[in-house]
Amino acid sequence: MSRHLLLASLLIAVSTSAMASDLKPGQWEIIQSMSGDQMPEQMTQETTETQCMTAEESSDMIATLREDWTSSGCEDIKIRRDGDTIDAQATCPAGVRTTTFDASITMHSDEHFNSMIEMDNGQQVTIEQEGHWVGENCES
Repeated sequence: MSRHLLLASLLIAVSTSAMASDLKPGQWEIIQSMSGDQMPEQMTQETTETQCMTAEESSDMIATLREDWTSSGCEDIKIRRDGDTIDAQATCPAGVRTTTFDASITMHSDEHFNSMIEMDNGQQVTIEQEGHWVGENCES
């Protein structure tokens, strides 16, 4: 399960930084919840984290997402954009298991987004996120 969650965390970080070309660079608050079969209750609790998005990360969101997934060993990467929505799929081998990701990211404004990520590596997990821009300066 830990490898499964590592891939989930990776996708979350990647999808957040990948959206930055349509979102303001700076500090973001991201609220996340997870659900899935056989998932321990403590893992389903809502969490909040902050993340810094740089101007450099925001230059080309599709290229950033593709580069991050490729460097993580993912294959068969498909990314489509329709207006304010990005749909992305990838297959990520990790040892004897392969995890598939199906993500949908909606940008409501340059200061607000939400995403839904469905993962499957024999167990299905759904991750929902809501991000709000906090300010220009990132905490060190």
